[in-house]
Amino acid sequence: MAMEAVPDSQTLHIPKLRRRWQVLLLQLISTASLLMVMKRMSVVFGSCTEQFIEDSGGIESTYWCPAYEHTRGLNYWQSSGSVELILPDFLHGLTDFAGEPLTGDATFVGPLALCIAVTVAWVFLLHQSEKIQTWVNRA
Repeated sequence: MAMEAVPDSQTLHIPKLRRRWQVLLLQLISTASLLMVMKRMSVVFGSCTEQFIEDSGGIESTYWCPAYEHTRGLNYWQSSGSVELILPDFLHGLTDFAGEPLTGDATFVGPLALCIAVTVAWVFLLHQSEKIQTWVNRA
């Protein structure tokens, strides 16, 4: 049984789908939806501030933080000495460029910028010649 050729407009071949604007649009919509859900959760349940933790009985209690920010876990790991972060703190969303701690929605700017930069680099690499892609994969 021979494979029949399928037109590009009807194919499910992943490399061909990635280049189509519909898939890119769906990825952008899903990313925007995820950010809106995270924002909505913070608005509805509040943020996990120091005051919230103190009102719940302190760090030793079994409190439930409704909007657990990723920065709180990273700060805990850093202060405990069990984990050393390789990337600078502003890329993790812990501090701004001046070294001041970030809170609220500002904590998402660094990680989002990092994801965008990695995505742009990946797309750039995918549009290079096969020789360059092979060289990068071997490195």
